[in-house]
Amino acid sequence: GFNRKYKRLNAVLGMQYAVTSEWVFGFQYIANLNKTKSHRNTKSMVYDDHSEASYNDVISTTDAYQKPEFNSINFFNEIKLDSVGKKIILNLDYFQYSNQDTRPYEGTSEIKNPYAIQYFRGINDNRQTTNNYSGKIDVELPTKWASWSTGGKISISKTENNIAAFNSGLVDNPVTSMPQIAHKFDYDENVQALYFSGNKKFKNNLEAQIGLRMEATQTKSYDGNRNQSVYNKYTKLFPSFNLSYSPTENSTYRFNYGKRVGRPNFSEMNPNATFINPFLTVEGNPVLKPFFIDNFELIHSYKKLESKLYYSIENNIFNQISLPGSNTNTIRLTFRNIYDVKRIGISEFYVFDKFSWWSSNTMFDINYITSKTIDLEGDGLSGFSSYFSSNNNFNLNKDKTVLFSANFGYTFPGTYGLGKEKPSSSTSLTMQYLLLNKDLKVTLRANDIFKTERFRFDSTVNGVYRNSDYYFDARFVQLSLNYKFGNKKVDSEKRRAGNEEERARTGN
Repeated sequence: GFNRKYKRLNAVLGMQYAVTSEWVFGFQYIANLNKTKSHRNTKSMVYDDHSEASYNDVISTTDAYQKPEFNSINFFNEIKLDSVGKKIILNLDYFQYSNQDTRPYEGTSEIKNPYAIQYFRGINDNRQTTNNYSGKIDVELPTKWASWSTGGKISISKTENNIAAFNSGLVDNPVTSMPQIAHKFDYDENVQALYFSGNKKFKNNLEAQIGLRMEATQTKSYDGNRNQSVYNKYTKLFPSFNLSYSPTENSTYRFNYGKRVGRPNFSEMNPNATFINPFLTVEGNPVLKPFFIDNFELIHSYKKLESKLYYSIENNIFNQISLPGSNTNTIRLTFRNIYDVKRIGISEFYVFDKFSWWSSNTMFDINYITSKTIDLEGDGLSGFSSYFSSNNNFNLNKDKTVLFSANFGYTFPGTYGLGKEKPSSSTSLTMQYLLLNKDLKVTLRANDIFKTERFRFDSTVNGVYRNSDYYFDARFVQLSLNYKFGNKKVDSEKRRAGNEEERARTGN
């Protein structure tokens, strides 16, 4: 059994001031304060190859107490250089993300014949703190011939992990004291980027856009117990190219190419271990590396239908993997850079809006994947995967103040990386009532109402077969109230901070 409780407080405060008609500056402050408690009871049964009854039962109780806190401040300046649209935007950002993470566990291991019992108990504490400083400047330079933009960014991230742990292993008597051993692990990441892009509209409804981003990254992982540091640095180019042609009013052809980088979330790099039992741990990997994707797309849009053919080359993909211990019964669930992937697929997207009271969008995607493992005893799998979704919105009265939506998604059986994935689906329903000239919104939402949004797969790594069934507590009912107040004639402008990518890696 598993249950989890949340307490959340979110706040946003912002201000901007127009010094002149050409110069605007201001700030935005964001705070997300959370508390999470989870409790898990598990029973693991051990069998031998010649019996249908277990000879060893491992019963454990695991708790987790987390207190993630996020505070961010953004200062911005926008300076208009002329009336045509040339301007400079400067963002200076800072955030701190911290998480007090405590995970105690205890339980018993019972041998049935002859009967014997052993005990285990442990605790893992980690105070993880990430500080990020970033500066970003963007320059927009529209001309009569083309529109140009250029800019640069510097990001400095420092993450500290102060771990204290005790793990008894299997012992003959109940554990009464837990002397913890300290372990320090730090991670520093510096990124510098320069970029430019240009957009040109030609005659005959032809439009082209080019872009290039150069990014230099330096990382340092420091193991305090070993007094050992691991350095990594690289410089990458990320080009992009987009070409669009519209032979008729209802038809458009587009070709897109882009290269991008995906960096791990800070939680996926948290080395603090959760002990499900003495034989199974779940932990992050502080030396996890980013992945890189080259993506090619050929798209045809005709009225409300969009058809896409795509091909992607994905290198150094990371994911969670089970690593069995040598000559032991222990298994670590951790994150590793596991495989390189090549994917080719097609997708169809259709918007239906024939009726004033009903609109929907439907998508179907099917692709074929080939995977090659990186430094791992296990073969990457090849095969198909596909996905279907339908989102439907209904107006239940003439004034459009009573709204209803029904959304459904289904993932078909398929393969990815090392695993064969089983089907899953999700169904959500939402009812919304608009009051007070539509300024007050009352929303009732039920998510995953059939409890089918599960992640299930089979894999074999280092000769060990793994059958996994995850359910991340996606089923809930939510009632929310939203009221818009103030002067309705004043337009509010939503600004993008310069550290949005780094913020997303904290889950904020």
